[in-house]
Amino acid sequence: MYWTNDALCKHVHNDLWFPPSFKEDRTAPESQYYEIAKMVCEQCSVVDSCRDLGSEEDHGVWGGTAPKDRVSGEVKRPKKLLPIESISVLPLHEPDIRVDIPSLRNTLKAHTKRRPRVTQ
Repeated sequence: MYWTNDALCKHVHNDLWFPPSFKEDRTAPESQYYEIAKMVCEQCSVVDSCRDLGSEEDHGVWGGTAPKDRVSGEVKRPKKLLPIESISVLPLHEPDIRVDIPSLRNTLKAHTKRRPRVTQ
């Protein structure tokens, strides 16, 4: 079995990881697309394999890293802020359908606020 079978992003709308190239095709700034993708990557069991695969990529989020993260070499360890069950609110991949990033971002942020804090 290949690791991508376990990826949380497997059927989620591609725009979250690969924002539209043209600003007029986006529903929010590129950074907000990446923010949502990283929230999902924090929960993914194959994040390290994905990061390795995308280490040389110029576009998109790979293993919780955006292009500027990969250029700078800045890799932050996952924070596990988003409850895994909230992944179900992510839109499935449908070509030519734009994702309402501001609404989705607000929904996911609301999920993180409801999550009980874990003390170590």
